[in-house]
Amino acid sequence: MDAKFDLLQRGQYTYVQGNSQLAAVDSRTPFGLLEARNAVQIAKAAGAEQYASDSFHKAFQLLQQAEGSLARKGDKKQIEMSAREAVQTAEDARAITVKRREDERLTQERAAAAEREAKAKAQAAAAERATLQAQQTADRAAREKAEAEAARAAALVQQQAPRPPPSRPPATGLRQKQRAHPPWPSAGGAGRRWTRQSRERPKQKPPARPPRPTRKKRARPRASRE
Repeated sequence: MDAKFDLLQRGQYTYVQGNSQLAAVDSRTPFGLLEARNAVQIAKAAGAEQYASDSFHKAFQLLQQAEGSLARKGDKKQIEMSAREAVQTAEDARAITVKRREDERLTQERAAAAEREAKAKAQAAAAERATLQAQQTADRAAREKAEAEAARAAALVQQQAPRPPPSRPPATGLRQKQRAHPPWPSAGGAGRRWTRQSRERPKQKPPARPPRPTRKKRARPRASRE
């Protein structure tokens, strides 16, 4: 008996669950029909009913046709033909299932990676905002401290500086006139307001001396010319 084996690509092998029972070997059952039963069972275990429902249902219908022909004791060639087509269809359904499950896994991994990246970016942005806010708070506190120290230094300098004499209010009306023309004090000196300029008494002139009597010169007699 010649046997032909085809190697499947990586990722196309399917794990058959422990509760999946393969078809029992029966000498009265054609070998092609046994292969069809196993192929359909393997495709079902791989999840072909969910990921490749059209191909799986077609393979199942072909298997049912072969089973019906065998029960009616139909033509063996027709049974082998239906069984072989069921095997091929079930294998297509299994391959489609493997491909779609791999695509789904990759999509989920990409989505998970994108979610992790977005979460990392959000965390980094939050950390950057927190750092910036902390820096701004520190700068504001340092600025307020410097302003308070400058205010205290200015107040201390102002306290230590000599104070100027109190300024007098500007003279108006009668006071301004009195300052411009200070009145002379009367004999008694009562009832007069003295200004700063009038407090200094004017210098009195000494009394005038009486004129000295002038002496008349005697006239000398003139000598006569005789």
